[in-house]
Amino acid sequence: PLVGGAGAADWQDPQIKINKLPIFLEINLSGEPTKHGFKPEEIDHAISTIKQFSNLTIKGLMTMPPLVKNPEENRAIFQQLRKIADSYNLPPTSYNLKVSMGTSSDWKIALEENADVIRVGSTIFSNHP
Repeated sequence: PLVGGAGAADWQDPQIKINKLPIFLEINLSGEPTKHGFKPEEIDHAISTIKQFSNLTIKGLMTMPPLVKNPEENRAIFQQLRKIADSYNLPPTSYNLKVSMGTSSDWKIALEENADVIRVGSTIFSNHP
């Protein structure tokens, strides 16, 4: 599950029978208004807010890069997300955050930039790459 806005849902609802739901926080690194997610400067607040919910655990960070003709153009965004995650993986926080970045069109670049999770749904579920 992805969370794009802290407080967007009441995760403490007693009807939700989940022990610890692992989530990825979406970070909007492209600045595109059509993309969802936290701004980089909102990450600290989002993490501290979400950590208050006993049935959520932050598994990692994710981003959706712009749709570009040349996948190489997304390398800087992937590097930025990896750098942000790595900063939270060091003491004193030491969160061990995973990074989800890359899609069917730019997965090779994402792998080169050490993605832990890649989303390749359109390659699997559609007739064209």
